This record gives sequence, C-alpha cells and structure tokens, in this order.
Amino acid sequence: MKIVFTFIVGIHALIHVMGFLKGFGYAEIGEISKAVSRLEGILWLTTSLLFMSGIILMHYNNLRWKWLLLLAVLISQALIITVWPDARFGSLPNLLIALVLLFGYSENVFRVRSEKLAKEILVSSETLSLNNTIEDRINNKPPIVQKWLRASMHDSSYISSVRLQQKGRMRTKPQARWMPFTAEQYISIPAASYIWTTEVELFSDIDLTGRDKLESGEGETSIKLMGLIPIVNEKSNPKINSGSLMRYLAEICWYPTAALDNRIHWESVGDTSAEASMMMNGVTVTGTFYFTPDGNFEAFESQRFYGGGDNSNLETWHIEALDYDTFHGVQIPNKAEITWKFLEGDFKWLELEVIDIDYNTTEVY
Repeated sequence: MKIVFTFIVGIHALIHVMGFLKGFGYAEIGEISKAVSRLEGILWLTTSLLFMSGIILMHYNNLRWKWLLLLAVLISQALIITVWPDARFGSLPNLLIALVLLFGYSENVFRVRSEKLAKEILVSSETLSLNNTIEDRINNKPPIVQKWLRASMHDSSYISSVRLQQKGRMRTKPQARWMPFTAEQYISIPAASYIWTTEVELFSDIDLTGRDKLESGEGETSIKLMGLIPIVNEKSNPKINSGSLMRYLAEICWYPTAALDNRIHWESVGDTSAEASMMMNGVTVTGTFYFTPDGNFEAFESQRFYGGGDNSNLETWHIEALDYDTFHGVQIPNKAEITWKFLEGDFKWLELEVIDIDYNTTEVY
C-alpha cells in the first residue's frame, strides 16, 4: 500500500512540473491552454518539491511528511482551480492524499486519547496500604492457590500497577485469516481498572485500532478502521461490563498479588483447581483457575458473554497457558491462546505473547 501511495504521489508531483515548464517557457505544454505566469510556475515547481519531500520523509518515518503533504495539497488545489478546465482531474489524487492524511490524523488522536486514559489509570494505582503481610493473606487461600502464589512470586512486594506489551495474532471467525497485532496494556490493581490498546494489521498498511477499557466497573470496547471509521463501539452495557471484569479476573495470572484482593473470593474445587468470584459495582463474575500439581497457572475458564448485543449469550471462554517466563522476579504465563468453546465446536480466536511487563510504575511506554 505504501508503494502504491508513493507511486501516485510521485506521478502527481511530476505532473506539477509541467506548470513550471510552461511558466518559464521551457516547453510548450498543450495540456494547459491558459497562460501561466513565472510566479505561478514557481508555485507549480514548489508544490512538486513539497510532494516529493513529503514522500521521502514518510519513508524515513519523519512525522513532518504529513505537514509537507498537507501544504502541498492546499497549494496544488489552489493552482488547479486557476486552470480548472485543463487540470480538474488533478483534484482526485489530492483527495486521495487528503484522505490518507485524515486517517493518519485520526489514528494519532486515538493514540493520544489512549495515552491520556493510560496515565489516568496509572495515577489511580497508589501503593497499596494493607494491614497484614502477603504471607498472612496467602495462608487464607485454597492450598493450590497458595502453591501458585508462592511459586510465582520470588519478590514479596505487593503489585499496585502494571504496564505490559504484547504481540500475537487474532481472527474474527473460525475460518477467517489470522491478523497480526501489537498491544499495550496498563492496569491499576487498587482501582481494578485497565486500558488495552491494539493495532491489528487488517491488510498491508491498513490497520484496525482497538481499545478495551475497564474503569469503575464500567467496560468499554472501541474498534475503528484506521482510527476513524467506527466498527465496534460498546459501552454502558451490562454484558460488556461483565465481560471486562471477567477479563480483569482472568489476567491476574500476570500480576499474582491481585489474587489477594478482598474483592476476590476463592473456593477450592479440586486438588489443582480453584474457583474465583469477584464483585464490583453490582457486577459479579466467576471463573475457574487450573494449575499444574507444582503450582503453575495452566488455564482459566468461565462463562462469558460472546459480544454485547441483545442476542449475545453466555458461552464457555477458555484461556490456555503455553509457556512461562519470569519478569522482575514474577513468573507468569507469557504465552497463551484464547478459545470460545461453542456447542458446534471450538473457535480459537487469539494467540498472544507478553513481550515486556513492568510492575509498580506510573510511566507509560
């Protein structure tokens, strides 16, 4: 896509040179019937150089390329109007370039908004002040949960905030193609809140931008094409609230001391499994954690709403750990896959890897 865009802008830039050649009498340009002054010729050449410079900066990832192309489009369109009958079709590439710039601006606005929300989430994660020690709280949990917590936490500090980066792939339907994604997530344990932002490669250089958020018990899901065109926008929805809180509960395997939160109630359901229930702002979710005999997190399973629409139902939602790594003294399942277990068959829709994670920080990436 970038190559096609470069080609279109390059050809558009070269066509502008015709106005310069005619203005200075270097060539007879029959395609332009109106006389072109030397000043106008300089403007035609300047516009061509702006287009070419913008493309060069784009390939070097210099953010000034957007401003150069915007200026070039504005001058180009003004010049086209002066010779409208002959050059009116030049408005089409200008429109295309303007749309690309609009999508880029919208993606930037989306990222800035997400960063602002992430900072707000982290600010709400002041250091936890608890009356008893980690060991006291661990002793009150089912035996297999105790074993998991002791195996996971080589550092005895409470975790109050988390930031992490992920990569992986996802798909929207069982037979759909896999789409690579990257993501960042910020979590506040005291507020039981998070924000997760992702860029999903729909096609080459065409992305879906997504944001999942849980704050004060309210869930929100937003997906946009190129940061501009809404695909999904769900909020103020009890089913989304439930699903977002369920996600928070499942992900405590990445920040284990959150399992000691008084809002989470544990019950043993077997030698290597335990049920966890969490209630927040009138919403209660329950899921089962499965562990290996030596205390490693193995899987999480629950009943979760598949979507937030009126016809969405509770379905079995299953997370399977694939590998483990240790970050800052905390062992976590850094690779996992997520599957919806429908009656008609399993739908594995997400494979992810945590590539970086930091604890007790209030800085965004």
